[in-house]
Amino acid sequence: MNSNIYIPGLKDCLVTKVEEYSEKICLFVEMKIAPHSCPSCKNKTNKAHDY
Repeated sequence: MNSNIYIPGLKDCLVTKVEEYSEKICLFVEMKIAPHSCPSCKNKTNKAHDY
């Protein structure tokens, strides 16, 4: 597959892998790490878990 398309919600993501299956396409994406609040202690951090 060799196309350029806009997918809402993925503007700032880097697509690292694309897999095509019979009736679906799976996109593997990475996002830039940005400061955010820790869900446990609410402190600002740049660390993130891989979900």
